[in-house]
Amino acid sequence: MSKYEILGPKDGEFRSYNTINYCEKILDGIVQEDVDAYHVGLGKLYLWLRNAIDGRKLDITRRKALARQARQNRENKIKEHEDRTTKR
Repeated sequence: MSKYEILGPKDGEFRSYNTINYCEKILDGIVQEDVDAYHVGLGKLYLWLRNAIDGRKLDITRRKALARQARQNRENKIKEHEDRTTKR
C-alpha cells in the first residue's frame, strides 16, 4: 500500500479485473459504517481503497483534460500558422 502511486499513467498490460471501474463495481454495495462495525482494521483498509480509487479517477480525468487542452492548443497554433502563411 505504501508503494502505490495514485498519480501518473500506469504502464504495462492490464486485464479486465485490473481496472478501476471493475474494482469500484465490486465495492458498490458496501457501506463504510458496516465495515467499521465488522472490523476496525478492515474499515481502515476499505477507507484507503475508496480514497485510492477516487484519487485515481480524479487523476485520470485531470490528465485527459490536459491532453485535450494540449491537442486543442496545437490545432489552434497550426491553424494560426496556416492563416499567417496564406496572408503573406
